[in-house]
Amino acid sequence: MDFIYIRAINRVRQFYVQAMPEVAGYLLFPPHDDDRSTRAYGGYLTDFRGNLLSATNAVAVTNSIVATVLLSALISLSLGMTTLGFLPYGLGILVLIYILQGLLGASLARVDLRPEYGEVRFPAPISDPHLDKASER
Repeated sequence: MDFIYIRAINRVRQFYVQAMPEVAGYLLFPPHDDDRSTRAYGGYLTDFRGNLLSATNAVAVTNSIVATVLLSALISLSLGMTTLGFLPYGLGILVLIYILQGLLGASLARVDLRPEYGEVRFPAPISDPHLDKASER
């Protein structure tokens, strides 16, 4: 999702540059939406670690924790268990909610956003010295 948002922001930058070319000198990042530019300037990592450090994952973890606490409280009270006695089950619920939320989010991103944001509309030049330097980091 972060990759999609960075691409969308770069398209807004492209609009600014097309509407008023002199604004290009004031933009911190170039207005290209190709994959190479988005990764280089957005700090987006395409590996597993990049997914774990994304804003989307932070929201998913927070949602999972809140849902787990509420469900665990309701279930443990209804079963008459103590908080510590229910802890192993609560951890299982946390993992289950996190996985289900991830699967749902991935399927929604593929279905709803891919056609609109998957295509590259404003690619960077083949040889862009700024992009080449940013990719080395």
